[in-house]
Amino acid sequence: MGFADKQMTKLRDMAGSLVQPGETVKHAVPVLAGSLLWAAFGALGALFAQPRIIVTTESNLYVVKRGKPDTVEERHSLASTDVTARKGFPIGRMRIGDKTFWVGLGVQQAAVDLAADAKT
Repeated sequence: MGFADKQMTKLRDMAGSLVQPGETVKHAVPVLAGSLLWAAFGALGALFAQPRIIVTTESNLYVVKRGKPDTVEERHSLASTDVTARKGFPIGRMRIGDKTFWVGLGVQQAAVDLAADAKT
C-alpha cells in the first residue's frame, strides 16, 4: 500500500464519523474550494485555499470542511445531485451541482471514480 493509498484510507476512516448512522463511506477525496486564483500565488496562495473532502456513501454526498474539528458543510442526496469530475494538468475539476472544486494531480482518478459511482 503506497502513501496515497494510506492517505485515502485515513480520509475514509475519518469521514466515517461524520456521516449519518448506518451509512458506509464509499469514497473520500480531498479537494480545494474557491477560486483558482490561489494557485497563481504558489505556496503563499495555499493560505487562501479552502480544503474540503468530498465523501460519498450509498445514498448521500457530503462536503466536509477541513479544520479542528472537521465539519459537514453540505449534504446532498446522490439521487438528485449532478456530480462530474475531469482530469487536468496540473489540477482537475469536480463539479457538484453548481459548485466547483479543484482536485490535485495525485487524486484525480479517485475523483473520477467517485463521480462515476455517484451516477449509478
